[in-house]
Amino acid sequence: MEKLKREKACRLSDDFLQNVDEAFELMGRMEMEGIEADAVSFNILISGLHDAERFIEAKEVMGRMVFERVNPSSDSFKKLIHGFCKAKMVKEVDWTLKQMVCHGFVPKSGVWIPIVDCVFAGKNTCDISFLGEIIDS
Repeated sequence: MEKLKREKACRLSDDFLQNVDEAFELMGRMEMEGIEADAVSFNILISGLHDAERFIEAKEVMGRMVFERVNPSSDSFKKLIHGFCKAKMVKEVDWTLKQMVCHGFVPKSGVWIPIVDCVFAGKNTCDISFLGEIIDS
């Protein structure tokens, strides 16, 4: 950890995708040492949580990322959307889509296809307000 502190250029690596809890622990130690996590570290944590199907925690990490003024990437939002679609969490899909657009990202077809599948497969057509707004415009 002393080496990490000296370098002040620490980030999580893809190795942590297999053990998300270790990644959380390392980020906590980084914070205690005054080392700020960067976008890559947050995105790796979001990916690991997605793979572990811990989608709400991934959303919380996204919130922390924004709170700490680290700009999320399009991939951050795509991971959340795909996870929430997989879990049929339509309201969370709606929230994530709104956040994606608010942060200046334009959802591409790779995002829309799972959203449409999620919404219409679950017959939740009235539960996703933002998609409705787009369809009506």
